[in-house]
Amino acid sequence: MAKVVYIDPIDHISGKVCSHTQTIFMHRGDSGTNFTSRICNPHKGAPSDGQKDAMAAFAAAQAKVSEVMSDPTQRQAATQRFKNQTKYKTLRGFIFAENYGQA
Repeated sequence: MAKVVYIDPIDHISGKVCSHTQTIFMHRGDSGTNFTSRICNPHKGAPSDGQKDAMAAFAAAQAKVSEVMSDPTQRQAATQRFKNQTKYKTLRGFIFAENYGQA
């Protein structure tokens, strides 16, 4: 079951809000970030070759993240690299960014 915590009331939503648009309000507990996302006219056809390549790259990066997070030696090395940067807020996101797009 979802848990909703209202920190502030919604001030406004800009842009076209139409009957077929779904606005999603999200909160990341690990980084404390609040954000919204809109899904408008999602693609319903078969994925193109470029989409398939992107999905394969995402799956490979996610598999590598799982591998690094489960191995204590690799995780410790990644933690040291993570501490030396300021761009990424989570270790998992940092490892994913390192490995996304690598074959």
